Amino acid sequence: MATRGLTDTTTTRKPKKIVNAATGATASNAQLATAKPVVGGTTGSPTSLGAPRPSTRYGDTLTSVNSSARPVTASDIVNSRAAADTPVPNPYTYAPPATPPNVAGNPGGFNQTNTDPITGQLAKYGYTPGGLATLYDNPQALATDILAGMGIDNPGLAQTLSQSLDPAVAAQFLLNNGGNASDANTLNFAAQYMQNLATPNGRSVQFDALMNHLLSPDSISAGNPLGDYLNSNADPSQQVQRANALLGQSLVGQNPYFQQGVSNYAKDLGSQYQGDLAHGNTNYKSYIDYLRGTRIGQYT
Repeated sequence: MATRGLTDTTTTRKPKKIVNAATGATASNAQLATAKPVVGGTTGSPTSLGAPRPSTRYGDTLTSVNSSARPVTASDIVNSRAAADTPVPNPYTYAPPATPPNVAGNPGGFNQTNTDPITGQLAKYGYTPGGLATLYDNPQALATDILAGMGIDNPGLAQTLSQSLDPAVAAQFLLNNGGNASDANTLNFAAQYMQNLATPNGRSVQFDALMNHLLSPDSISAGNPLGDYLNSNADPSQQVQRANALLGQSLVGQNPYFQQGVSNYAKDLGSQYQGDLAHGNTNYKSYIDYLRGTRIGQYT
């Protein structure tokens, strides 16, 4: 017999359903009881159900301070925790597209991978991409790293070795006909060039190999970066200056008498070439073409 005024506690109640107005999903009291609270707001305490809070976590699906308030549901709690447990993407991690875009005006395959990481010998020294360009004006830094990698700590030797950077850059430019000209490619070649100079029984670039490129038919016309450098937008005096500068850098490794003799001869040839043009002798396409018919040409 039931007592008046008291609630019959034996009556089984159906669990209430809470409906997510956005998705139509429902959650029971039991699910709510087992759901873990979401930490947020300004106090760091668990957010009470039904009370909006500022959005402070990556991937938060709850209301932000600038949006209209609405009751927080069980689905919100579950979704918010799942989003919060998802690792935040690293903004510095870049994956190039599977098919690189073909930029209008660029030939296919030219700079189409978007990024070019430092590799080779330079990677061992820890240079930044932006720092590579400073090595042309500060070659002793590179020389010091090269020697340190060989177990040598000698500032005087580093200063001497640093003087080989310009010939190394010129050699790389000539041997590739001006191609493969990124700072990384150029300075990796220079680092190997300089390391060989400081290594017992090391190897050096041969003078005649460099002359084969400087005086090749490709250097006469503007058909590649080397030909462009030697001939494009250059009057006769500029052609002489550019060619003789590369010729002078190529003489490294020859004895001082040979270097001086070839340098003096090249200066005379430059004057004669410009004098011939002044007298109407236009049988030559360029100064390089003129050099090929002189004794300089025998070194090819």
